[in-house]
Amino acid sequence: MEVGRIVLSAEWLPPGTRVDRWEVVGRLGAGGYGTTYSVRRAGRARGRLYALKLSRRPGERWFAREAALLERVRHRAVVRLITHGVWRLGPVEHPYLVMEYVEGESLYEWALARNPTGRQVALLLAQVLEALAAAHAEAALHRDFKGDNVLVTPDGRVKLLDWGAGWYSGAPALTATARLPPGSPRYYSPQLLRWRALAERRPGAQEPYAYSVADELYAVGVTFYRLLVDQYPALPWGVPLGPLASQGLGALKGLNPRVPTVLEDFVQRLLAFAPEQRPEGTAPLAREVRRVLTVANAAWEEPLFGWRERTSSGSRTTLEAAEARGPVMPGQEVALREARARHVEEVHRLREVRELRQRDPAKVAEVEARDSRVVNRAGGLLAR
Repeated sequence: MEVGRIVLSAEWLPPGTRVDRWEVVGRLGAGGYGTTYSVRRAGRARGRLYALKLSRRPGERWFAREAALLERVRHRAVVRLITHGVWRLGPVEHPYLVMEYVEGESLYEWALARNPTGRQVALLLAQVLEALAAAHAEAALHRDFKGDNVLVTPDGRVKLLDWGAGWYSGAPALTATARLPPGSPRYYSPQLLRWRALAERRPGAQEPYAYSVADELYAVGVTFYRLLVDQYPALPWGVPLGPLASQGLGALKGLNPRVPTVLEDFVQRLLAFAPEQRPEGTAPLAREVRRVLTVANAAWEEPLFGWRERTSSGSRTTLEAAEARGPVMPGQEVALREARARHVEEVHRLREVRELRQRDPAKVAEVEARDSRVVNRAGGLLAR
């Protein structure tokens, strides 16, 4: 739609654009179904911020599904729905959701910036399980659980986002042809992967896949496996067209000796090959994680990876210190952003070195020896 000389698109609304009673402040990001903006109530320049998710396509029915789910699932770890509606942009109508604005980072970004301890990861696991338990108690499923859909606030609280792919008992079908649940294949359970392989081989012969709590638990296991060992578990392909048989996962401690044994056990249970071998539900497992944390020893307080050792028990990264101590002093915002960017770059570099050392230690030794020779030659030249 053209307003004056500005052409408006639902994907790129400039600050100041009015979406019904809401005024756009900035663009937060985009997903599979829409774009999210920070907004305020129109006419309130210093009012509270909210997050407005605007459908990319006119008449997108997944938005009604997400609104219905968020109205059913009320929990402190689930993003809160404020209102929803339809905004007319020219001749077309775009559904939108207005939700609470949450300051934070995605789960994987949070872990990358902090090198968390076993206790911190277990606390997040408990919160995630409690959020999903609230949904399961309402006969609802998220169906796209992954680290990118989990937001962690500066004080360590979890918010589970992006319920558009979800389902609840009695939910109307959104398409006539959708047989496979939405979601990310990397997080699919062995049973879902097998169903997909059979469906691709015999299109139309398979009944739609009945996604269950067991599939959701597996996705949680994949997410926390990645947090603990910095890589995804191997895809459980096996013999997808034949009978399923557990291949078993290698011990997490073999990949990261710093993982607490009990935390490893939680993740291994979530990733059990057979659905009946996974935990019976999210709520009982959340309580079990909480109980374990009450008796966790000092090993749970150690950073999970060696790529970011703390110099003392009281030391913090620049980012942690800023988040823990409250508002940034005026004039320090740019310095803080630059320090954070340098910190993330250094973490990436250290991880790349560690991964290369694991894959090809001889190559690392060769590079280090070459660098050492260069330094020695430079030192000799300077000494002349």
